[in-house]
Amino acid sequence: AGGSESGQLTEAQTAFQDALNHYHEKKDRDALLMAFQKFQSMVENEAVFEIPKKVYQDALDGFEDKRDEWAAGLTLAYLGRLAITADDYPGARGNLLNALKIARDANETALALDILVAVGQLLIKTDRKPLAVESLALALHHAESAEHTQDESERLLFELEDQVSPSIMSASWEKGKTRTFADGVNDLLKTL
Repeated sequence: AGGSESGQLTEAQTAFQDALNHYHEKKDRDALLMAFQKFQSMVENEAVFEIPKKVYQDALDGFEDKRDEWAAGLTLAYLGRLAITADDYPGARGNLLNALKIARDANETALALDILVAVGQLLIKTDRKPLAVESLALALHHAESAEHTQDESERLLFELEDQVSPSIMSASWEKGKTRTFADGVNDLLKTL
């Protein structure tokens, strides 16, 4: 089994590298996002972290060299997601904060909303569930929220329904869905 898992990781790593090369040539954001999602899914299923962390870090270095803020923010977000999967919550926090700052400063709203979902995952893992509901509600209800962002927000909110009292769930939900994007992001940057 170990050889098979190693082969799957190598195959996934090669596919990810191919997607990076495609992105550098064509600037196809959707293809790069899909490559991150597929690679992350494989990593979560195999519970391997060091190789993907290096792959993501190398990608981040390349994006920073090219001053590609969107891709750098996306990569930091996936470094944060990887850290959550590895139970490295301080590492996740640092990566997600940096990703959110980059997305906010570059006016990449759809990316920032996707990062809010990862922030919601971290808040759930660190038992800050009311704040997670706010983050996820903002990501779900914003007009620029991508379909995959909405789907993941809904899935996490559904899971939270049994973990948060109805009154807290309702109050956090209303606060999250009615606040402005700027206020929500800026408050999370201060409290995360």
